[in-house]
Amino acid sequence: MELCFALINSNNIRSMINEMLTFLATCEQEFKADCTSNMFLAMERGQYQPSDDDDNIQVTEDEIVNILEKILNWSLSTVITREYAINALMKLSTRFPSCSDRIQSVMTFYACNMNLELQTRAVEYTSLFTKHNSIRSSIVERMPVLVSNQTSTTNNEEQTYEQEESSMNGTNFQTTSDIKNEPVVDLFKILDEPPSTYTENEFNTQNNVFDLLNLNNQQSVSLSNPLDDIFDNDLLKTQSMNDKNSSIPSMTAIDKNGLRIIFQFERQDKILFIYLHATNSTKIPITNFVFKAAVPKTLNLELLPPTGTTIPSDNSGDLRQTIKILNPNKEKLRMRIKLNYLYNNSPMSDEAELNTFPEQCYS
Repeated sequence: MELCFALINSNNIRSMINEMLTFLATCEQEFKADCTSNMFLAMERGQYQPSDDDDNIQVTEDEIVNILEKILNWSLSTVITREYAINALMKLSTRFPSCSDRIQSVMTFYACNMNLELQTRAVEYTSLFTKHNSIRSSIVERMPVLVSNQTSTTNNEEQTYEQEESSMNGTNFQTTSDIKNEPVVDLFKILDEPPSTYTENEFNTQNNVFDLLNLNNQQSVSLSNPLDDIFDNDLLKTQSMNDKNSSIPSMTAIDKNGLRIIFQFERQDKILFIYLHATNSTKIPITNFVFKAAVPKTLNLELLPPTGTTIPSDNSGDLRQTIKILNPNKEKLRMRIKLNYLYNNSPMSDEAELNTFPEQCYS
């Protein structure tokens, strides 16, 4: 079969295709796909191929929005198709600034839709227009693909590190280790997942075991003298903890293009507080600043709201944000960060992987 298609030319194509059609009617199932595709390619090489003289179709922004609106309003469109259409409209709101008001009206209309999924998406997208318009462009921007981790080692510790990195909770990248890759998830789930919260039960597991064994019942309960609390062990423990926190050195996360981000640390048992300080040494202020971070799946990360979205110029002020990390197993801390901001009305983006945290942060 391959030889027949290799011998086809403009003089014998009719007879060869007739022979191939006869063969196609009687051949085994595994050859039919290759035979039909090769016949199609042979026809494309002939006189029926698209003409190079035809002008390219020029599509305007309004025409694209019209098509997506027709898909949303078409009665035969499924819910999944409408979800794709409403997501596409939201992403086009920043790429087509002239149609932004029109897209906002569509979102407002579907905020009252009978379908719960469409209604939820429309309500969230409408809030981006009204309450968070300053960060809308950074939220719906295209996420760049990270460079794959091309490490090949047989060390179990390195393989475990690669497997954890491939399943981080915040960009997509894959490893080439022999370990079976886990599903890759979005590292920066800003809109989809609520921030993690910590309860007291997560830190008192060991005490609950002693409660089950009734070991705590052997302790006697007595009224304490307020004067004795001065010399209580809790006070000494708190003082030692403060001394330990004061000994954790600060860390420079990023120092590039005039933007400098410094991490200061405070640790409370299994919880690490990272205090972010961002300064700007250039002559132009940085606006619409958005900080994103991700850690391995064995850790829990919570980003608290920042003090603002603008970093003043000439180091005249700073932007602060608190990062809260739960590390129950006291593993080595690794973090991937991404920055989005506007500098002189131009969108800027930067990424970094931090692996040199002070040992006091996790040991």
